[in-house]
Amino acid sequence: GNINLIGHETYTQLLSETIAELKGDSTFNKTIDVELKLPVEKIIPTDFVVQQKSRLNLYKQIFSADDFESLGNLQKKIRDQYGALPDELTNLFLLARIKLKAQELSCTKVAHSEMGFVELQFKLDPESKSQRKFLQKAQKRTKEYIITEDYRVLISADIGKRSDSKEQIEFLENVLKALHI
Repeated sequence: GNINLIGHETYTQLLSETIAELKGDSTFNKTIDVELKLPVEKIIPTDFVVQQKSRLNLYKQIFSADDFESLGNLQKKIRDQYGALPDELTNLFLLARIKLKAQELSCTKVAHSEMGFVELQFKLDPESKSQRKFLQKAQKRTKEYIITEDYRVLISADIGKRSDSKEQIEFLENVLKALHI
């Protein structure tokens, strides 16, 4: 009965987390929900994948990928099946990579602010070496990073000057990649 209420995927995730917790497995990585607020085109065009059911399935596969390798394999599979990816779909894959990197850092939000910053909001995780290294790095580079009291990191980056959405996403991916040590 409970599976029907919350869905099989959510039920399986909760069950895995509970089992790991009962076993005392501190290495089990609970999924962090990442809010992505970026001004880019991020769709699967209807002229690229005609059937709505297929498009919805691809969205689900892209954003449920657990790691970079499976995301890359999916991208290759779609390219092999449908041909060269349109920019909007390439952006979608870049967003999925940003989400994975943000999850590694226990980052709950990646957004473009009106003041021209890339804003990262964190869920503090004392066990996360990646997060600790990132925050230490940001503290030392005060010209590029501003750390606020509510655990936001503002990175000076005028994303609005980039000419197309693909350049904007690639820039953000590079920012996150450079921050993940």
